[in-house]
Formats: sequence, C-alpha cells, structure tokens
Amino acid sequence: MRTINPDIIFTKGYNPKTVFITEYKDLDGRLDPLYYSGAIYGFLDKVKFPLKPLTEIAEYIKTGFAVGKESQADDDAEKYIHIRPTNMGENGELKFDKNIYVGVEYLETKKDQFLKPKDVLFNNTNSQELVGKTCFFNLDGIYFSSNHITRIKTNSAIVLPEYLCWILNYYQQQKVFFNTCTNWNNQSGIGSELLKKIKIPIPPITIQKEIVSKLNDTSKKSRKSQENSQIFLKTIDTYLLKELGITLPEEDNRIEKRIFTVEYKDVLKSKLDPYSNKLIFKKIKQAFRNSKYSSVKLKDYTIRITSGATPLAGGDDYTSKEEGIPFIRSGEINEFNEIDFDNCLFVKREIHNTMLKSSQLKYHDVLIAIVGATIGQVAIYNDVREANINQALALVRLKKSVLPEYFKSFLFSSAGKKILDQLKRPVARANINLDEIGTIEFPLPPIEIQQKIIEFVNMTRQDSQNFLKTVDLENEKSLNEIEEILKK
Repeated sequence: MRTINPDIIFTKGYNPKTVFITEYKDLDGRLDPLYYSGAIYGFLDKVKFPLKPLTEIAEYIKTGFAVGKESQADDDAEKYIHIRPTNMGENGELKFDKNIYVGVEYLETKKDQFLKPKDVLFNNTNSQELVGKTCFFNLDGIYFSSNHITRIKTNSAIVLPEYLCWILNYYQQQKVFFNTCTNWNNQSGIGSELLKKIKIPIPPITIQKEIVSKLNDTSKKSRKSQENSQIFLKTIDTYLLKELGITLPEEDNRIEKRIFTVEYKDVLKSKLDPYSNKLIFKKIKQAFRNSKYSSVKLKDYTIRITSGATPLAGGDDYTSKEEGIPFIRSGEINEFNEIDFDNCLFVKREIHNTMLKSSQLKYHDVLIAIVGATIGQVAIYNDVREANINQALALVRLKKSVLPEYFKSFLFSSAGKKILDQLKRPVARANINLDEIGTIEFPLPPIEIQQKIIEFVNMTRQDSQNFLKTVDLENEKSLNEIEEILKK
C-alpha cells in the first residue's frame, strides 16, 4: 500500500482537532471516524500502567434476557426484580423505585442468569448519551437482568470489580461509548464483541484499592448532600399543593382495584390503553377542580404549542458553532433552565428561517421533553440568543396570564408529574403526543399568587442546588486525584 503524505491531502486552513489520519494497520474492523477520534486512546496514552482488553481480565461477560410485558409477574405473585437500565443511576448506583418483576417459573428456566454479588452491570443499549453507564452489584437474594445489561465478573486477582465499574463509568462520562456505539431505530448499543476489546488500565491491586477507597469516601459525601437536596425539593411539593389547595388521592394498587371499566364517552381521546384511563387520573383532575382556583386547559392559555424537526444527520443543513444557530435537543436541557450549548448542534441560518421557522425559540418559552430518556423534563428558555429545537422537545409559548416559572413549577410537582405520566404512550420508546400537550389541566391562581409560589420555589431550589454543587465539587476533586494516580 502506498503511504500518502498528510500534507498532500489537507490544504491550509484545516482544523487538526477535527480532521485526523488513522493508518490502515490500526483499523479495527470499522470505518466510522468517531471510533478513531482519540476519545478512547487519547486517555489511555497518558496512563502509566499496562493495558489489557476486557476479555482478558473477565471470568465471564454475559448478557441478560428480555421479558415482554405479557410475561412480567403480577404485583401479588411471587416475584423477583428484573434489573433494567432504569434501575441504573448515572453515578454507579442501583435504584429500585420503579421495578419490573419476573415470576417464580424463571427460577428454573433462567437459573444460569442469577446475578451474583460483585458482578459489574454494563448498560449495553440505551440512548446514545446514556449507553455505557455501569453499576456494581453486591446484593444478596435473587435478581435477574435484562438483555440491555451485560454482566461482567472480573478475575479479582487482576482487577477489583469496583475499580472496573469506575473505569467504565469514566469512559461513559468521557463519551467513549457515545463515540463507539452502533445506532439504530433511536437506540444505541455496545455489542459484546466490541466491549470485550475495550482496553482497561491495570494498576497493582494496592493502587486499585486506594482508588476504590477514594471513590467510596466521595460516594458517602455525595449521598449525604443529595439527601439534603431532596429534603428541600420535597418541601417545594408540600408548599405548592397546600398553596393551591390540592389534596391528591391515594392510589389503591390491590388487584381488585386495578380491574375497572370506563364508559366510552370518558375514554381519553386517541388513547385506548388501560394505563392512560386509570381511575386515579380522573380523581386527580377532580382534585384540581376542587382546589382554591379554577382548573384550566393549557391550550386555552397559550400562543403556540409546537415542536421542531430534525434535518438529515450529517447533511448540509448543519454548520459550525461560529456560523450557525443553536439546535437544542432534549438531552441538552435541565430543570435549572440551563442549556448545554457546548454539546448542541448548530444549523444554518437558512434552515432556521425556513424548515424550522415555526420552532424558533423566544425568551421565556417553556420546553418539555416529549421523547426518550429525558421525557417529562421541563425548562424555560431564558437566553436572548436565537435558537431552535428538534422534534423531541415541545415548545409552549404562554399567554401573559400564566407565568412560565409557575407553570414549570406545577409540572414538577407530584400532581403535574402524574398528569405527564398519563400522557406518556406505553410503547418501547416512551413518548408524548404533541397534540395532547394542550390537554394538560392545571389550577390557575392570580398573578400575585403565581409570583409568590415562584419566589418560594426559586429560593428553595437554590438551596437544593447548592448541595448539588457540593456533590459536583467533591466528585471533581476525587476524579482529579484518581487521574493523577493513573497518569505517567
């Protein structure tokens, strides 16, 4: 093969940060540029310890199994948790607030699939932003995992499972899996064969123990700060419901109460599934109507409800940050009204003013995530720069009688979350129909009461956010110390 001088290929003015050459001998069975962009090897070049592919340090790498809705265990049956990506936090913790169960028959048919203490659980399929998040499993009892989770047992004489968990999460946060995953049908995945090739730095066990000790210490401090943050957030919900005069009904989940009939005239328009028509939702809306203030429908108090579109990926509609208009997606908003402009795409002004004209953002527009992992997230666009959105976000432009911060605070309350839950379509990738956003009911107090609620919510959220900033600082300090341990 003839070697080509890079100077012949590239004319002056190319950006070496985005244009690079990979030698043929270094190709790894793939031709996608992101895989060779340095996201993996850029970090590993700085490591002073030997590198080994995951397959050489693991006793097994196994994928779980799928369970359809029809095969899930009834609430009253003997059952076992089937761990899914929704049980995996973004910081390596397992959470069991919303669980899927399998029945006793799986004890025999899937007895080789029991999770074992010290397994490392790797999320192999998710949205591109979340694929690769990893948890350390160390629980007693019988648990299973889904086919979207890969179980890894390390050779503990070489690698501590807690250390491997941290390394894989570190890769995920550094967008290693974002850059190397395969994408299909709005999902992204890391197959077992690719995972086996991922290179892991292998310091001596004594150094791994030092790293794990730092991680455990930081984790304890973080949990305490997060607990304090949650205490503040719970006071918001209690205050808001009391101020509005809403008493939410309790849901009875006994089997006899989960079998019900609904008259056709009362069936939620365009939705015939049992969940959307549960009686609890009707009772919640009645609670709104019994509150201190009138219950109104969103569509009667908006100037516009719309969503964006997505130009062809990698097409000519996109451009540079310097020349383009920010194109915001659902993963780039958060509850603190912060927009991640550093990671968003940019579209050409021509596209902003033609194809995406109806979804141009204005100051104080409310944004609601209606598709994917962040569904139900709400933010207010408090920026003066021009921007646009994709189809995974709903734009709600309110009339002056509804303050955006009040409406957002209501949607974040336990009452508002229930209403959004009702609108979610129970399909493989949850979504909310844009046409149904306008059907959202909420109590509408006078402007002065809305302002009073906003002031309390903002003050309390700031206290909560201060605790979360403490978490970020602790995590950043710990990360810097560990990176220094691993560097040459």
